[in-house]
Amino acid sequence: MKVGTVVGGVKLKNAYDKYACDVLRPYLQKVEQSREAGKKKPQAKYKITKALPSAEEYTKLKNERYSVTLKDLADDAESSTSELDDEVRGWYDNLPENLQFGDKGEALSAAADTLENVSFDECPEACSYLRAVFFPSLDCSSRSDRACEAGSKLNELSAAIRSWVEDHEEDEKNGVESVEFDQDGEKVNVDIDWQALRDYADKCDELAEEITGVEFPGMFG
Repeated sequence: MKVGTVVGGVKLKNAYDKYACDVLRPYLQKVEQSREAGKKKPQAKYKITKALPSAEEYTKLKNERYSVTLKDLADDAESSTSELDDEVRGWYDNLPENLQFGDKGEALSAAADTLENVSFDECPEACSYLRAVFFPSLDCSSRSDRACEAGSKLNELSAAIRSWVEDHEEDEKNGVESVEFDQDGEKVNVDIDWQALRDYADKCDELAEEITGVEFPGMFG
């Protein structure tokens, strides 16, 4: 695929992977297309503005694109859970009273209660500096999908914490109480409570199980 060529999103995804249209945005210019009445939305097309990366370069770009702090993962999961809670509670509250006591109403109430009772702990300070690569779902059209996405973020967070703690096993054995992180080119010393990090990782897995276990009734559930 040469510079100046116009290609469809499907071709880009076939050449790289499903994240190609997002990862390759600096290399592409979206082609405006008109939609004819009564016809399906046309496939997205892009003009290649500079030489596309190799497979190895693409992998690096993708990892950089989806690199996030662990705190960001936690905040996103908490925000999504709160939004789901508000939606489901609002849906229940807007049901006619006779339906609130039916099967659907009870299911909505139970889902809202579970989401409302999900309690997020404050992130350890290290989570603001530790990073993970999280590849988001490209289809979160249902509430169940969004709940699973929130759970996946928490599971990724906990796995990243455990991996980092394991990599620093010697530091813990030697009684190290602070670790130096690089933040925008500056060195930052952060106090580390090793057991608190493990406990937080366990808590995140528990939260993920709670959130993904919520059963949403029909209509985009």
